[in-house]
Amino acid sequence: MDGGRSAMNLGKLLALAAALIALGACESSTGPTNAAAKTPDATPAAQAATSDKVVTVDRGATTAVRQKIGWMLSLNPDCSANGTLTMRIIAPPAHGQVAFAPGQDYPGFGKDSLRSACNAKLSPTTEIFYTSEAGYVGADRTVIEAVTADGVVGREEYRIAVSSLPSTPVAAPPQGKSYSYLRGATSGTRQKIDLHYDLNPDCTASGRLVARVVGAPANGQLAIEEGKDYPNYDKDNTRFDCNKKLVPVTLVYYTSNAGYSGTDTASIEVVFTNGELRTYTYAITVR
Repeated sequence: MDGGRSAMNLGKLLALAAALIALGACESSTGPTNAAAKTPDATPAAQAATSDKVVTVDRGATTAVRQKIGWMLSLNPDCSANGTLTMRIIAPPAHGQVAFAPGQDYPGFGKDSLRSACNAKLSPTTEIFYTSEAGYVGADRTVIEAVTADGVVGREEYRIAVSSLPSTPVAAPPQGKSYSYLRGATSGTRQKIDLHYDLNPDCTASGRLVARVVGAPANGQLAIEEGKDYPNYDKDNTRFDCNKKLVPVTLVYYTSNAGYSGTDTASIEVVFTNGELRTYTYAITVR
């Protein structure tokens, strides 16, 4: 086997693999404590993006609402498209439909990738959309296959948690990534306890995220509102300079019942623009 050709194929496999992993290569970040996942290194995904292995990611959607759950791309090191991806549904969802559409998005290659400079450029993608049946609430699943112009195969399983409308508390157990934070508040006083955002590298909003209460506090109330604030990206993130700018965010406020002191707990679920699902639990000390 020709060594140069093997290296080229591996590089393109890494490019596809980076697009297949976890966040769909679209970065999102959250909150004062910045618990957001960094763009993963492509190497583990390269090992998984083969014909006999599947990369599994969790996504969220609102019942009967069209939701982007991911996208795939294959780029050359100069950021040009490596031909056309061939997309196929390996396992259709039991409670909804999947559709593909051409689009553009920002890649999320690891900082050591030959294609890391592409992260600041809009690149051609094939977007993946999911729409549940009307009224369905629960779990769904689909498996998607992408084949590059070089014949490299990548498969991704989407485990989708379908919830009711954002204004309706959801009793179903959460899926996706989970984070827990400690917070403090003064009794009867409205307190900001978190903020969430999903930005492009140019600091514009990549879309509108959906946040909803999944665990109401026993001794107070949560409010979720749109606003502006400063993000908190890590210094090696392509969006680090956005930390100096007021950007669109989703704010989370807690207000305890009048006169209450002690501990309280609340949880919210956030579905980011690319369908990534995260659950946040707040342990709140009220004084």
